[in-house]
Amino acid sequence: SHARLRFESRNARLRREQQVRLAERLARAQRAESIRDVAPQSAVTPARTDKPATPDDALKKARIALAMSRAQLNKSLKAFGHPPVAEQAARLLELQREYETAEQALETLLPTPTLTDPEETFRP
Repeated sequence: SHARLRFESRNARLRREQQVRLAERLARAQRAESIRDVAPQSAVTPARTDKPATPDDALKKARIALAMSRAQLNKSLKAFGHPPVAEQAARLLELQREYETAEQALETLLPTPTLTDPEETFRP
């Protein structure tokens, strides 16, 4: 019947589209992996010829990582219901750990003040 043909052709079209999307996704993933493999080498090569990366760059990247992890944590906290389901709670814990790790990484890069107490240095 005509309805059966339409149904089968629609299902065939949907399967083809799904396969195309899957193939594109795999191609993008492989391309991203190859770029990740090549990028660190190409990024390191100029650094060796010119000069090593400055501490300011590392500090900037640490601040960016901290801001991104904080934003992701806050967005997830707002998005998940209250109380969150077990999977959401596990994801929140993971995001909290990432945020704390980024915070500690930034603290290690920040310069520590050498002066102890300004009042002690100016006492007569």
